[in-house]
Amino acid sequence: MNLGWNFPSNNNGTILGIGEAGIETFKGNLLGSLAREICQNSLDACLDHSKPVRVEFSLNSVKKEKIPDIDYLHKVLNLCKSYWDNSKTNIFCDRAIEICSRDFIDVMRISDYNTTGLTGSDKVKESTWQDLVKSSGVSNKSGKAGGSFGIGKSAPFACSELRTVFYSTFDKNSLKAYQGVSKLVSFENFDKSYITQGTGYYGKISDNSAVNDLFSIDEYVRNEFGTDLYILGFIKENNWIEEITKSIIENYLISILENHLEVIIHDIVISKEKIHSLMENYKEKIHSLMENYKEKIPLTYNYYQVLTDSESRCIKKDFQNLGELELKLLIKKDFRRKVLIARDNGMKIFDKANISSSIPFSGVCILRAQSINEFFREMENPQHNNWEEDRHSNKTEAKKRKKELFSFIKEEILKIGNETISDEMDAIGIGEFIPDNIETKTDNNSESENINDNIKSYTSLEKHTELKIEKNKNLSDNKENFTSETDESGEISDNSDFLSPNYYYEDGIIKNKNFFDNENFIEGDYLDENMKLKKNFENVTPLKLRLFLYDMENNIYKLSFTSVETTKNTYIKISASGEQNNTHVILEKAENEKKEPLKFRKNSIFIGDITKGNKYHIFYKIKSNEIYSMEVAIYGHKI
Repeated sequence: MNLGWNFPSNNNGTILGIGEAGIETFKGNLLGSLAREICQNSLDACLDHSKPVRVEFSLNSVKKEKIPDIDYLHKVLNLCKSYWDNSKTNIFCDRAIEICSRDFIDVMRISDYNTTGLTGSDKVKESTWQDLVKSSGVSNKSGKAGGSFGIGKSAPFACSELRTVFYSTFDKNSLKAYQGVSKLVSFENFDKSYITQGTGYYGKISDNSAVNDLFSIDEYVRNEFGTDLYILGFIKENNWIEEITKSIIENYLISILENHLEVIIHDIVISKEKIHSLMENYKEKIHSLMENYKEKIPLTYNYYQVLTDSESRCIKKDFQNLGELELKLLIKKDFRRKVLIARDNGMKIFDKANISSSIPFSGVCILRAQSINEFFREMENPQHNNWEEDRHSNKTEAKKRKKELFSFIKEEILKIGNETISDEMDAIGIGEFIPDNIETKTDNNSESENINDNIKSYTSLEKHTELKIEKNKNLSDNKENFTSETDESGEISDNSDFLSPNYYYEDGIIKNKNFFDNENFIEGDYLDENMKLKKNFENVTPLKLRLFLYDMENNIYKLSFTSVETTKNTYIKISASGEQNNTHVILEKAENEKKEPLKFRKNSIFIGDITKGNKYHIFYKIKSNEIYSMEVAIYGHKI
């Protein structure tokens, strides 16, 4: 049996250059992609589903002479360099030639256990062996399986400075096989009789078939079913252990917690039993390990809490007759407001964001049934980290189902957020003046005033004062009478020209020369009827102030306050307190305590003149289904 490297002729066909598409796909995230693709393949080949699949990453420095026919590969690389006058190709060849000249070469061995191995090594087509070792752009996986493009097999080559990988398998049918694959570039063969395809194989030279035995170059011996990959000239980065560990935890957290996967990386064990200590350890070492941990690990830690906290809500749903999905949600302070979308095998697809700017939540959505996995899998890009409707065979249906899924997730988050939002939140700048034990007064109309007459007075606050917000459990019997007309845009009540397009705000000041009938504003200054210059709009300091979620179903808020000053032309400005800064809300309705419509525009309500010591009650509705923590600023002309 004649064994060795063979680079077949291209038969005057395609010439392969250095920019091989599959390899280039993974160059942006070499180690992370390697870990993700390897574990995906191993999970798809699980032999006994009652036990976890185990994957081991082991890096060794191997004597050159232990690598089969490395000298021939060295000569081939010189032929590649001679054939091409291309800087990128020359850089690769020079580096590869230098590595082949070393006495020791870094080799990464990746082994899996409790898998079927690569079956069908004795066949010439339609087998997992042929799909992985010999095919390009081919995948026979279906249902809940991970890969679907056949591109993931390029990830190991992207991590090899020689672009060379050896495969060895002991499959469930007790077949043993190994073969080397080298994805280089086209070149003239030694006697210049033909141009090669660029891809070569180590095995039986006569027909490029596999060797019927197991392969080992690092004293490793396999004695159970599974597959081994040897990546020659492994691109060894100083933090390779942390990079692979991070990728495993980030992409397969569900698989690990559900005991479907165990991974060993050097001396690190990632398993159901070890994951808690690992998560805590990485959470504490975010800054010391690597820059990327600052974003990825905190987000993954949120998901870990969702999956392990007993307070997490679990919603199971038969989605659009496609089968069951499972959505787990948890509301918690400082959560990053994203939902992990995952396959049933536990592999992460992507993080769904832009759901809510105010509810501090995290969630995990797992597509459990085979049919729902198949449908959404058809939208996946080659890296399996996004859904793109145009890839689906039915683009219209895919767009519709994707939208419906995201709407379902958002509705559940808003529902749980509305139920669990804090009853009371301390304010910035006002909390120290409002005691926690505020008494509740109830009048004959059963409406809670919730203003304590014994609150301490104070003289000044910051410009924007964040309020305490609490749910009002004693809703008014008259809340259905909350009626204030708006125009089609919903921005201005139709009985008012307050802040029409001719008026605008700047630094808390209304600017216009003809604001009311007998009052003018010039560059923000107020002139009385005698044309005497008065002060600009100023902050109005409330003595007592409270903001209630008055009607949760209709998202109506009630603002109650008592002023320490008498002011004219008073208006309130409302903002939603966001994660990093405040954003304006859009008002839909506004009324006073007599249920009389108030003039409003966008996020401002005009309430006219107010008198020192009087109580005022404002009801308003915003254009949103979310519950917000809000900030209110009051402005007016002090008398």
